[in-house]
This record gives sequence, C-alpha cells and structure tokens, in this order.
Amino acid sequence: MTARPNYFELFGLAPNDGIDLLDLEARYRERSRICHPDRHARADEATRVKNALATSELNQAYRVLRDPIRRAEYLLQLGGVALPEKAPPALLMEMMEQREALSEARAEQDEQRICVLGAEIRGRRASAVAAIAPALDRGELSAVAEKLVELRYYGRFLEEIEAYEEAMEST
Repeated sequence: MTARPNYFELFGLAPNDGIDLLDLEARYRERSRICHPDRHARADEATRVKNALATSELNQAYRVLRDPIRRAEYLLQLGGVALPEKAPPALLMEMMEQREALSEARAEQDEQRICVLGAEIRGRRASAVAAIAPALDRGELSAVAEKLVELRYYGRFLEEIEAYEEAMEST
C-alpha cells in the first residue's frame, strides 16, 4: 500500500501557511477536472473507484488548505504536534468570567453589554488568528497549538452570542 501524499503535495505546494488562495483554487480546479468521476464513467470499476476516492481526497484537501485555521491544525498534525486537551487555567478562568457576564447580560436582556462582550471576544479571536502565521513561520508549533485552543473557546463563546441574537430576532 502506498502512503497518501499530504494535502500540500496533492496541489504541488510547499507545506507552509503562505498559500495564495487564488493559486490554490486554480490548482484545485485543474486537478478536479483530471480525476472527476464523470470523466471516467466508461472506465472499468477499479478506475472509477480510484478516481472517486481521489476526488474525495482532493475535495477534503482543498477544504482544509483554503481555511487558515484548519490549515494551521493540519500543519501541526504534519509536525507531529497535538492540540492540548485542556486550555491553560488562566484562559479557562477568563472564559468562565466572560460566560458569567454573558449569562447576566442575557438574563437582563442587556443587548448593549452583549454587543460589547461579543466585540471583545471577536477582537481576541482576530489577534489569535493574526498570531498564527508568524508563529508558523518561526516554527513555534506549540505557540500555534495554544492559539488554536484559544480560538476554540472564542468560537464557542461567539456561537452563544449568535444563538442569542437569532433568538431575539425571531421573537
């Protein structure tokens, strides 16, 4: 059994965070045309299966590489670095405090406070995202892993705010 090429190799790219998304899309379209199952509809079953699997893998690789967060996670995986299971205690405490403040603001239907909390976390999320590429460039994979963990917590918090906003719009 042959080893599967990594996602960067599928597109002929160097494994790093500096991807030109327009170039990635062009490479994706080119490779998709080559292995798309419709091009091989009259081929034998083994060829059809092989091309269907190649298309599936290509689609997955494209989804990962075009998303900066998923791409960073994949680069960590290639580097043999696992994301920590637990967040640092300081982040956990901070997020508990933020969630408490959000809960109070929701109970009071204080939309201005909810908006401020959301803006604060969006700013922190943007800072964490901005810190990923330079850390990857410096080879600081553990720092990237920490930022990705932060992003998970920020994402969950913002999902709560969005759910509240949707609920308020539907009432």
